[in-house]
Amino acid sequence: TSLLPSSSGELFASHCYPQPSHDAFRLCTDFIRALLALDEVSDVQDSDGTREMIHLFVQALRNDPDCNDGSPLTKMLIGFRKIATPNCQRRFYQESVTYIQKEAEYHESGKVVDMEYYHEVRRGSSACFALFGPVLFGIDLPNEVVEHP
Repeated sequence: TSLLPSSSGELFASHCYPQPSHDAFRLCTDFIRALLALDEVSDVQDSDGTREMIHLFVQALRNDPDCNDGSPLTKMLIGFRKIATPNCQRRFYQESVTYIQKEAEYHESGKVVDMEYYHEVRRGSSACFALFGPVLFGIDLPNEVVEHP
């Protein structure tokens, strides 16, 4: 069963990851839901609440044993670590933390970006690159392949 409440994450995951195994698809769906929830909650929280939420998310990504509170998020990340290769985990962590830190910066500053800025910069700091991580769950691609332009 799914760990997080229903959302448009299933449809989005089916378009992003059209041929994964059942377990990988469930994990992708839960990850997309987690990012959607993170974004929604951070929009209404104060800065301290957002910082705390981001801190817990990053701890869970790092596999911090003190962070395994049995929550849907930690269950999802434990499942991810079971099937993802070390390179995939490292890239997933880096892209997720980059996205989360940028979201926190925008939230903290109250900045609303214009379309020109969005097209030039924001796409690279959005969740898009974090979403590439699940595509590589069972594949151990060398860094030079992943980073090739």
